[in-house]
Amino acid sequence: MKTAIALLACLVLLPFLFSERESGFMFRPQPLEERAREIWSGAQPAISQCLDNRPVGDMALANALIAIELDRTNQLERLVEEALIRTAMSLGFSPPDLSVGPAQIRLSTAGKLLGEDYGRKQTVDALFEPCKNLNVARRLIKSYRARCASPAGHTCRTIVARRYNGQRAVNQANLAYLHVFEAVYSISVSQHQRSWR
Repeated sequence: MKTAIALLACLVLLPFLFSERESGFMFRPQPLEERAREIWSGAQPAISQCLDNRPVGDMALANALIAIELDRTNQLERLVEEALIRTAMSLGFSPPDLSVGPAQIRLSTAGKLLGEDYGRKQTVDALFEPCKNLNVARRLIKSYRARCASPAGHTCRTIVARRYNGQRAVNQANLAYLHVFEAVYSISVSQHQRSWR
């Protein structure tokens, strides 16, 4: 009975959380650079505890995208996602294919990336453990970047950001995301260059 109530509560809360995320993320009335600094500084505790030794280019790109996802999804939303997925699995159902964890990685995407080494439960566990989630995101972003004809360029960054964000159309919200991404990426590059000196 408790499990059914938890599942029902998750189903009721989830649409509200998603609509709040989409409507409030980019359109705060503040200058772009100020918004980018706010996103970057808010993400630092999570990102800094999960650093690894990847090249600066990969880390700067990945950490900029991760910082934006950390800003877009609050802790309550992530807890509801986890409760919904774990409840579905405990009842013997396939978990819903949500984007989860700090870096908001879709379960099916993580399953393809992690391959046969991980079963469904291991994939879910990895995505809800913060550092593993961020490292899966970095692997995913690196795989997107490797598909670019010129992996170091601005166009590749845009392609990777759009793909990571699940963008299929060009509209006001998606363009705003890309503007904020470039501003956060600029901060990320300068931070990484400083830390590697």
